[in-house]
Amino acid sequence: MRKEAFFGKAKPPLGDQPPRETRERSIPEAAVFIRRKSGKTEPAKASDIDRLSERLKRGHDLLDIDLHGTEGGITPITIPDTDLDEWLEAEEGRLLASAPSPPAPAGNALEAAASLRSLMAQAASLDEPDPRTRQQYLSEVRTYMGRLRAAIPLTMAEVAGMRAARLQLTVENRTRSNLADVQVELEIPDHVAAVLPDEEQRGWRPEALPKPPRPYGPTPRHQFPQFSALSHFDITPAGSMYEEPEITETPQGVLVRFPAVDLRPERGADLEPIVLFTKENSATHEVTLRWHATSTSTNGSHSEDLAVPLLPAQSLLELIRRPPPRDV
Repeated sequence: MRKEAFFGKAKPPLGDQPPRETRERSIPEAAVFIRRKSGKTEPAKASDIDRLSERLKRGHDLLDIDLHGTEGGITPITIPDTDLDEWLEAEEGRLLASAPSPPAPAGNALEAAASLRSLMAQAASLDEPDPRTRQQYLSEVRTYMGRLRAAIPLTMAEVAGMRAARLQLTVENRTRSNLADVQVELEIPDHVAAVLPDEEQRGWRPEALPKPPRPYGPTPRHQFPQFSALSHFDITPAGSMYEEPEITETPQGVLVRFPAVDLRPERGADLEPIVLFTKENSATHEVTLRWHATSTSTNGSHSEDLAVPLLPAQSLLELIRRPPPRDV
């Protein structure tokens, strides 16, 4: 049976043919067939038509967003041999400056008298003489210098998180609809490393570096324990005020998953910053990364390439020796 609808005009008199442009013919449900899971083909029901219409509607509702960097980049961190040798020589010279002088040769009356006066002064002092001999102290210094040379490259990730430039990314909604729970994942190749930025503490020293020996010299005979008003309280916050990006190693490199954000139409939001660094000082000026985004408001995902600039190379030793920021 044919159904006719009229829009904006009066119904024509009985027997008159309605104008073609004002006539709309509906499609009967029986014109659509559905193949069921059983393999049987049968005419569509009204509920089947509704589900097909919803699928077609969602198919046009694609995720359209943009990701770009607003600050920072990838920092090449190097360990020049000249910087390493100079840094180690300065550290060894600092420790050897407190080493005791070699013992005076036998028969030298002046040196023997000076040594005797030194012993008498130590006996009268409130300080405890250093129990180590000169050779023991020099052995401690040599052992420490060997461990220090081996440990310096292991500090790169921690030093980068403290003092390397941070990469700030911004995600923007290019649609006219609200997008909820937009999650961005960033694929990083294996020659680039990713760490979370960390706030530098006063007196910070990389944890991977060995503890140096105590400089040679007397120590107080009576040392009283030092108590702090906060020594018995845990001042670690119970929970973070914001979620941190997740960094996961993959066979291809590293995957960074940023916390989901809600985006208003044609608006953007800054993602949590990360630190990217590389041990290679490449001749190129940028590194291409691949990113993916999903949203609970739409089906599918959005993927594009992101060119991240390579910043000027930094010496690891210079980053370690860089003065910490002043307290505010």
